[in-house]
Amino acid sequence: MWNLHKNSKKLKLVQRVYLGRRLLKSSDTVSPPRVMMIVPQYPYPIVGGLERQAHELSKSLLRQGLQITVLSGKINGMGPETEMIEGVQVIRLPWSSMKCLRVLRTFFALALNMFKIRSKYDVVHLHNISWIGTLVILLAKKLGKPVIAKLPNFGDFGIPGMKKRFLGQLLLHVYKKADAIIAMTPESIRELRDIDYPESRIFKITNGVSSKIYYPLDEIKEGINHPTNIVFTGRLSHEKGIIDLISVWPQIVQESSGSVVLNIYGDGPQRSEIMEKIQLLDIANKVILHGHIENISSELRNADIFVLPSYAEGNSNAILEAMASGLPIVSTRVGGTSRLMGKTGSDFLTSPGDQEGLKHCLLRLISDAEKRNTLGKLMRSRVQSFFRIEKIADRYNLAYCHLIHPEKGKTISSLSSSIFEGNI
Repeated sequence: MWNLHKNSKKLKLVQRVYLGRRLLKSSDTVSPPRVMMIVPQYPYPIVGGLERQAHELSKSLLRQGLQITVLSGKINGMGPETEMIEGVQVIRLPWSSMKCLRVLRTFFALALNMFKIRSKYDVVHLHNISWIGTLVILLAKKLGKPVIAKLPNFGDFGIPGMKKRFLGQLLLHVYKKADAIIAMTPESIRELRDIDYPESRIFKITNGVSSKIYYPLDEIKEGINHPTNIVFTGRLSHEKGIIDLISVWPQIVQESSGSVVLNIYGDGPQRSEIMEKIQLLDIANKVILHGHIENISSELRNADIFVLPSYAEGNSNAILEAMASGLPIVSTRVGGTSRLMGKTGSDFLTSPGDQEGLKHCLLRLISDAEKRNTLGKLMRSRVQSFFRIEKIADRYNLAYCHLIHPEKGKTISSLSSSIFEGNI
């Protein structure tokens, strides 16, 4: 019965994607949407979660037959003006070492490129909030191109933060002109409602993850000599709550029945503070700082538990990657994390800064290998059901089709991910 239900849902989504593509049919020839992505600094090198997510989405959309062009800034002035990255056509805007000239040059180059290649894209997908983004929206409107803009975070990095900026109300006024805005968390949805942005134009969707890159080991790790491997991945900065984790680690080591080790992957401004804390607590043999590594997927496959005690998150790529790798997650109730982990994982979420709760959740999983295995399988299953990048790309395909040729009686909000329906 379960398989029939799953197959039915899958068939409905395939039918919706097919119908969405039929909207673009002309003279019996299907024309897939041609999308212009505007991303601050497009890979490679990958500079953050937003850029990484944009790249994975672009690749998945390409596999579905869409045409993707990316307009991006240069990374510290480096990189060719045009390049092909895993099939994605990238145009990099010129860069100036003088900041005042850089902004003016970027504005001019952006306008010029959007105008020059206007016949090669049907819809604009804006990935961040900025003054450059406002220019993108205004130019797209002048060129008659629909715009879907991403609200990547909330709070100080969302609508309230936008209002605090220089001429923030003007920035917000232009941002609201986007034909649709992408909201990934309940907080973002509330912020859009608070500024009276039409509910019908809010496209609710999460980030996605490749379940082909991130997947669990086939066998269960066993043996008394195997230490329980707890992993953190991400930027080493205050909002990630790493000091909370380091602070309770001596107690976790002491109260665990077996050997435990904490592996931290990433780099950032808090690295020195973290190192000093590790030395002060004399736990250097139980905490390993690896720095940034390119291929985190293999490290996740060899882990037992993933931990992210954040004070602020939008839609965590790190959590999605850990879930796809079949790991149980210990994290905090911030941003979209509760939505990602669902009811199944809610018992292992704490409040930000709750060191005692963090310790308790970790010790529960450290002491129960069977629980780890069961919860990890459920997290992997949840990714397969809701967060595979192919499923996310399907939704975007439908959204682009609707923006180009709106279907009578339908709204872009109705194409939102089912994960936002009730308490799934």
